[in-house]
Amino acid sequence: MTRNQVDRSAAGAVVQAHSVTGGLSITTAAAPAPAGPPVPHELPPPAARFTNRSAELGQLRRSRSEGMRVVVLSGIGGVGKTALAAEFAHQVAADHPDGQIHLTLGAGRGTPVPPTDAVGAVLRSLGADPRHLPRTVEERAALLRTLTHGKRLLVLADDAADEAQIRPLLPATPGCTLIVTARTRLPGLIADADHIDVDPLPEAEAAELLRRLVRRAVPQLSALAAAAAGMPLAVCAIAGALSLDPGRTPQFARSLLTRTDPLTLEDSVDRALRTAVDALPDDARRLHLLCGLHPGHHITLPAAAALAGTGEEQAREALHMMTAMSLTRPVGPGVWAMHDVVREHAGARVEEEVPEEERGDALDRLIDHHLLTTAAADIALNASRLRYAEVFDRAPDLFTDRKTALEWWDREGDTVAALARLAHATGRHTATWQLLDTAKAWLVTRRPYETWRGLIDLALSSTRALGARRAEVCVLLSQAQLAMCGHRFEEAAVVADHARIIAETEGDRRSHTSALEVQARALSAAGRYEEALPVHAEATRLAEQHSSPRGVALKKRFHGETLARMGRHGEALELLDAALAVFRRLDDSYQIVQTLLGRTPALLGAGRVDEAAHGAAEAAELAAATDASVQQGAAAEALAEVEAARGDGAARRRHLEAALERYQSLHAPEAQRVQAQLRDLDQAGRG
Repeated sequence: MTRNQVDRSAAGAVVQAHSVTGGLSITTAAAPAPAGPPVPHELPPPAARFTNRSAELGQLRRSRSEGMRVVVLSGIGGVGKTALAAEFAHQVAADHPDGQIHLTLGAGRGTPVPPTDAVGAVLRSLGADPRHLPRTVEERAALLRTLTHGKRLLVLADDAADEAQIRPLLPATPGCTLIVTARTRLPGLIADADHIDVDPLPEAEAAELLRRLVRRAVPQLSALAAAAAGMPLAVCAIAGALSLDPGRTPQFARSLLTRTDPLTLEDSVDRALRTAVDALPDDARRLHLLCGLHPGHHITLPAAAALAGTGEEQAREALHMMTAMSLTRPVGPGVWAMHDVVREHAGARVEEEVPEEERGDALDRLIDHHLLTTAAADIALNASRLRYAEVFDRAPDLFTDRKTALEWWDREGDTVAALARLAHATGRHTATWQLLDTAKAWLVTRRPYETWRGLIDLALSSTRALGARRAEVCVLLSQAQLAMCGHRFEEAAVVADHARIIAETEGDRRSHTSALEVQARALSAAGRYEEALPVHAEATRLAEQHSSPRGVALKKRFHGETLARMGRHGEALELLDAALAVFRRLDDSYQIVQTLLGRTPALLGAGRVDEAAHGAAEAAELAAATDASVQQGAAAEALAEVEAARGDGAARRRHLEAALERYQSLHAPEAQRVQAQLRDLDQAGRG
């Protein structure tokens, strides 16, 4: 066995050829270990004045805590996806010690990076030799999975064009995170990623961002921020313009959304939206542009089909493509929302790119669709009332009951009002007043006072522009009804008398009778009972000559209510009971409730407390079943009257509080009456 003993020193590399003796000590300098690739830290700097986005950051944190490896932030160009992604990436960078990689995938520039090149860029950042990368995207993806196995790596893939760019980047190990931003929703990744929609900033947050960017007092700052429509890109452009010219106006700021301005950022909001729209197939692009004519914040599938003049399935496909490009968003079954900035952009382009005749035809189809739908909903709410609009003759059978009709109105009421304004502005006067007529049952049931008043003003202007006197009577009767609901009884009496004069002049007996009915009710509500009685009698006499049984019953109901107020309870109950029998036979739930409520004071006045309690309870049950909020409040008041007659103060208070809650939710004037009763109870309790 050979033994080496070294006790002298030598420098440099040493080779022992055989044996070394004589006390030579040898040391060797160790060769440095081959240097590994540097850990990549490629994230773009976070926005210096990043503002809010707390909801989206919370969603990102929840997604990560639930173990999701991939998250897709989608939204229109300029909405702030990149800034949000960078902010979150920096927040979690420390949890990814093996590196943070940033890719720009180029969709917004119109030159998307091929998937093979995208994976190659990540591999190079991880130290792979560019000369020896696999040639196919599948092989590169496999190598990426090998290199990231057991690692904690973060990749921010910004501005993705489609799923093909992202699939090879999907992490296979739990420690890796992939954050994707895209103008499209990338629905093909639904099974692999959490999807978060990035919306424009709320107005207050846009103003805060502008304030942080400008850092000095600026006149009209809130208005300037509002003009940006919540788009951070536009807010930054406005801030840049203000740095050069503090006198810029909100009108200038608004222009940034629809044109390229020399002072905008490199990628303007207009350019970002044009890129998305121009990527749509022809049918979807046409529907998107036509949506610029639609005045609402959302559009239903039937309305979209009417606007485009296509079938619903074709419209659905177009809406799906628009949604994929973040131009719309589903907000319910068959309902899509479009942000203001997108709709305004579409509105500007539809004027440029769609011929005037085609735009007019599309708007006619849209308005007619809503007329037919509102007519169908009105019939479902009140099948037998006096109607004027010819569209009722064409109304389809769309609603199964009052509840579904009310649900439709509650969702679409603002859109209908906006369409009425548009119809009036474009000279479509017949449609304008007919939209008021088809909305009447909803207006009476829900009492959206400002909307109702606005529709009346438009409709009066339109009927007078048309010289349509009978249609004007329709509008005047609605105006009188609104005044009644607002407890402006003297005004209601005057307006109803005006309608009566026109109807009598035109020889319109049904309208004449209805005007008398409203006038009598107004006089009675104003406490002018003796004046009301002969008008009631005349209205009933005329109704018996030409009206339906329901019309006659209605006149008897109102007459009976006046008699009850006068203390003539027996006469009142005779008329009210006759009316109730007719309404029960017709299964008219609204009028059944109203008549039961009208009977309550008459029954109590006659000492028939148990019958009054039974009727008020039935009214409350029916009102709840049909979701009639005003009637629910009135029924609670009737039950309170019953408990007052029974001497149960605690039960009376409970019913009054329930009535007050209903009335206050509607901003109804009846709330003041109930509050007065509650104050009286409080004073009585203290006494």
